[in-house]
Amino acid sequence: LYTPSAGDIAGGSVTLSFTVYGPDNTVTDDMILSINAGAMANAGEDATVCSDASFELIDATAENYVSVIWTTAGDGTYDDNFIINPFYTPGPQDIEDGSVTLTFMVNAGDPCPAATDEVMLTIEQGAFSFAGDDTEACSNIGLPLSGAMAENYSSLEWSTSGDGSFDDISMMNPEYTPGAEDATNGSVTLTLSAMGLGSCGEVSSEILLTVAAGATAFAGEDNQINYDQTYTVEDASAENYSSVSWSTSGDGSFDDGNTMNPTYTPGANDVEATEVVLTIMATNADCGDVDDDMTLEISPLGVYETLAGFDVAIFPNPNTGQFSIELSGTSKELVNLRIYNSLGKVVYSNENIKIDQSYSETLNLDVEQGIYYLRLEGEELLLNKKIIIQK
Repeated sequence: LYTPSAGDIAGGSVTLSFTVYGPDNTVTDDMILSINAGAMANAGEDATVCSDASFELIDATAENYVSVIWTTAGDGTYDDNFIINPFYTPGPQDIEDGSVTLTFMVNAGDPCPAATDEVMLTIEQGAFSFAGDDTEACSNIGLPLSGAMAENYSSLEWSTSGDGSFDDISMMNPEYTPGAEDATNGSVTLTLSAMGLGSCGEVSSEILLTVAAGATAFAGEDNQINYDQTYTVEDASAENYSSVSWSTSGDGSFDDGNTMNPTYTPGANDVEATEVVLTIMATNADCGDVDDDMTLEISPLGVYETLAGFDVAIFPNPNTGQFSIELSGTSKELVNLRIYNSLGKVVYSNENIKIDQSYSETLNLDVEQGIYYLRLEGEELLLNKKIIIQK
């Protein structure tokens, strides 16, 4: 029984001589003993892989081998299990179990035995993202994205290829309101991104939203007229509508409330209130109705108001007939003060009042309860105010 020395092993072979001594002679014969180094296998450190990814066994090493083979205790697959550093893709059972043991076998030359080593892969569930089925929306109506789903995520984020807005981009099922650009383009792509847990990366899903242009309505800018005038709504406009209709908060009337630019005639209550709200409604059969308001001020004394830099206060209002008037400004004025009842009759007047940046007066009118109108008129100052007297 011969045991090779370190030098023999390092040299890879050794010559052994066998000598036989007879009575008359001595004979010798040699043999060469080749020494193969034992195989070494290192499968690498235990690691973690995401369920939706392949893992490269990059840390595996082998020495003194004639061939290698990888096997698995699970149902995953290698891209090539006869190389030292293959890729392993977990199978359904691996994912369900949460881990799998991989075995690395290194075959040495005869007569040396094979060497083996194992590595355990812990498998984390990959993120899942589903933005929902393609659908339709109106440009002026928010759409709840109720069909979206996500699993195994640390955070969510919605994004849009257009100019609409989400009420909360980090929610799984937010509401998306299409923008003007979305409506112009006719569609928009919405993307739900889910950030995975641990070693798992981000996954995303898209939904195509077809956007129908909703109706728009503009009632025009606020305006003012005299009590004895009519008002034509010249600057009103609407888009993407099948019909329009006008309504009033007062008791006046439109010559044709189903046209874009009707003429409005104020009623008695409108004049008494000194203003009225006019509303346009634009109807879209698919996307519903939208409306917009404008305020029409009505001067009961047939004049428009100009304040010329003055601030005016009347208090209290309503009152019992006793109230104060205060004016403050940056200039001087000579004004006339008159108070009219609802029939236009003067119930109080004070002429040629000199105002030097400020003025105040307290009145005590002995009149019936009702609505009255105070008028201050000067070169640069013209003001009408409603006063309500209650007794």
